[in-house]
Amino acid sequence: TASGIVTLTLIDPASNTWVCSGTITVDNSGVVIGTAVLAGKKGLTAPLDRVRLLTTASFDAGQFNIFYE
Repeated sequence: TASGIVTLTLIDPASNTWVCSGTITVDNSGVVIGTAVLAGKKGLTAPLDRVRLLTTASFDAGQFNIFYE
């Protein structure tokens, strides 16, 4: 089971530059078997108008939520 949070933040509207940060934990029957810390920065040539959830394993249960302001 994987759970965590990833936050995307627009830091410069003039250059359409975004940063992301987050932590994802993977557990097996309640025992943590791995944690990933992530961060990045990206300037976009067009407005961000969609987010795609990708996984290397099959997404066969659970949920995800997208919140924006």
